Amino acid sequence: MDRNDGSRPTDTVPHIPNRVRPPYADGLLLDANVLIEYDHADKGIAALVARHLGPTRVLSTTISEVDDFETEECHRLGISIIEPTPAQRNEADRISSRTSREDKLCFVACRQHGWTLATNDRLLRRLCQRNEVPVRYALELVLDLFGIGHLSRPRAESVARQFHNRSPNHYPQVILDWFRSELDGRDRPRP
Repeated sequence: MDRNDGSRPTDTVPHIPNRVRPPYADGLLLDANVLIEYDHADKGIAALVARHLGPTRVLSTTISEVDDFETEECHRLGISIIEPTPAQRNEADRISSRTSREDKLCFVACRQHGWTLATNDRLLRRLCQRNEVPVRYALELVLDLFGIGHLSRPRAESVARQFHNRSPNHYPQVILDWFRSELDGRDRPRP
């Protein structure tokens, strides 16, 4: 049962109170590769991100990149779909970078609105970091959910294993080891 009174978070971690202000209160934007990762591993993670980490959005252009993800699915998960403006499209077209136009649109939207971009794309992350746009990896959002008590450790580890099984070159054993170490660091009792 979801409760908003702060007395008990969901997903079996009762000792951590809900936060009053979500970690990404200004919002998150998911790019295509993060949406694809959650789609294949556990769609429920995207819903938990939207419910507990902050307003979660995806660009309409991103939806068109992801084969098995439809507008209705986003709405069901609590993810808002944003249509890039003509001005954002023009600005994205003027950016000199090897990233795709869709990735540049994600960057422009996050920079303009103060959102955090969830992406695993190396070139897009560099573009964001050079321009001080906050970024998170898909697995970092899983860690955030675990850290605030809205995701159990077994489910978090399952998501990481599924990422690894689907894309072992992108999620090698060293990433899984890092992830488990981060879970260990966040799994200590709070005062």
